[in-house]
Amino acid sequence: MKTSMNKVELIGFAANVNEVKELERGNAMLRFSIATSEDYQKVNGESVSNTTWHNVVMWGDAARKAAKEVTKGVQIELLGKIVSRSYVDKDGNKKYVTEIQAAEAKKASMEN
Repeated sequence: MKTSMNKVELIGFAANVNEVKELERGNAMLRFSIATSEDYQKVNGESVSNTTWHNVVMWGDAARKAAKEVTKGVQIELLGKIVSRSYVDKDGNKKYVTEIQAAEAKKASMEN
């Protein structure tokens, strides 16, 4: 049998950090965004910076722990997986979401 893997590792800057939301049954959720950037030069020598925004969700104790380190503007390292899901909005329209479900988030080391 062939195997596959859904694993994401990102280093970027945190933004839109929410407070940990305590849910029913003692579970917790943390949502925030992380920006990653890639710099390159076009053939004509022009420098370009391309920034990608990633939506992140964390659950349980990992969310509580990350909330202590993840603040707006801080460079962080994430480990997790890509999750796609759909939902129906209040107007009855089906919406699709792709986000990073992070198992770990911590301040990036200065070596990166």
